[in-house]
Amino acid sequence: LDNGEGVADDVRNRPAVLFNDGTGWEVFYQYEEGLLDPLSPPDNVRLTGIRNGPLLLYGMGIECGVRFIEETGSVCHGDLTSLLANTGQLCLFYAFAVGEDLVYGVSESGRVFEYRENTWTETIITPRPVGDVNAFGLWADGEMLVVGANDQQIFIRKEGETNFELQSGVPVGNYSEVWVLSADNIFAANSAGQLVHYDGTGWSVAWSSDAEDCRTIYGMWGVGDTLYFITRNAFFKWTESGVETVAQWPCDERPYFTNIWGNSATEVFLGVHDSQYQGYDCGAVFLVWYDGTHIRQL
Repeated sequence: LDNGEGVADDVRNRPAVLFNDGTGWEVFYQYEEGLLDPLSPPDNVRLTGIRNGPLLLYGMGIECGVRFIEETGSVCHGDLTSLLANTGQLCLFYAFAVGEDLVYGVSESGRVFEYRENTWTETIITPRPVGDVNAFGLWADGEMLVVGANDQQIFIRKEGETNFELQSGVPVGNYSEVWVLSADNIFAANSAGQLVHYDGTGWSVAWSSDAEDCRTIYGMWGVGDTLYFITRNAFFKWTESGVETVAQWPCDERPYFTNIWGNSATEVFLGVHDSQYQGYDCGAVFLVWYDGTHIRQL
């Protein structure tokens, strides 16, 4: 980046969000000075977004808890930090945007935070008589909210209800990822390397990883009746006919998948980290695109 005087800014000291409309990459937003806590690792800052709306930046060191990134810069809508401080938490663990005026987040303390009309509110998930709730994953729309947590716990709250219902018959494990295709097609990933499925009547294991898959499921995204998910070294597609391996390399090799999201069945995007490029100006993280048939580099 040039500052107008022929002197390049040090982008690594001020990270940027890049944008690609199909014609190439350009800087959409560069973090303001002082936005990030210099003592906070970059991996503790996360990014999500609202379709046809702003991006959301959250994590360690983010002022007000969540910043909304718009074309004119980043702003705070409501202050989440005081609610987080009351629970002893420093930041959201995970955030999920439903719409421009509806965002949910979870903290490890078992709190669900809801953003509506420029205000954040808090709901406490009631734990079982023995044990705590440490929430790790969340999915939501206007009708249902699903939370994945530790110790065999998955909670569902439906529109109009105030309490979360603890699901019974859930396989053993800590649940870090959840995704809903429909009310009778719900998925969750656990620490045992299992993809767990709810079919409207009960929970069962739909797929289990092995050592070649690096075991842990790091992310999932779905559309229609298809679910896509990733482990460290593999990219999979679930349909009613079973699980298909789209891409995979040996678990001990350098590259690994970092995240997954999509717009449609022909626009699924995956982050890939390759440490051999760690010292490069553009960094070691790349974005690839699955078009429904092939994986392409952006």
